[in-house]
Amino acid sequence: MKKCLYWGAVILAAVMVTGCQSILIDGRTGFASAPGGMLISDFSGGLIVQHRHPSRKFKILGKVKSEATSTCYLTLATTGDSSYQTLKKLALEKYPDADDIIDVELDFRHDNILLLVNKLTVKLNGTAVKYLDMPAKR
Repeated sequence: MKKCLYWGAVILAAVMVTGCQSILIDGRTGFASAPGGMLISDFSGGLIVQHRHPSRKFKILGKVKSEATSTCYLTLATTGDSSYQTLKKLALEKYPDADDIIDVELDFRHDNILLLVNKLTVKLNGTAVKYLDMPAKR
């Protein structure tokens, strides 16, 4: 019986420290959120990253949006890239001349089923701008 309890505790500890389970807990994602459920998670959230108009002169090119997903399988292997840089790159594909995105909003969705498939989808919405006071590119 002691061996069962010991190995149960070891397995539980291993699951709790995996990157898949801790992604929403440790705060590295920038989202303030309740932790994902161990057995089942199905929740959404959002965050306004920046609501600003820079002091520099700019021209609004239009609204942009993008979406990226990271998925963890069996708490053992994670694939995908839902980083801000990836979201920004995807969003600016519509406007190749854009320099930046302002009024950025991020929404996320976390789905988890028994730690078999643990998925985080992040959506970016914002406004693409072209700075008018930028030096010419060489």
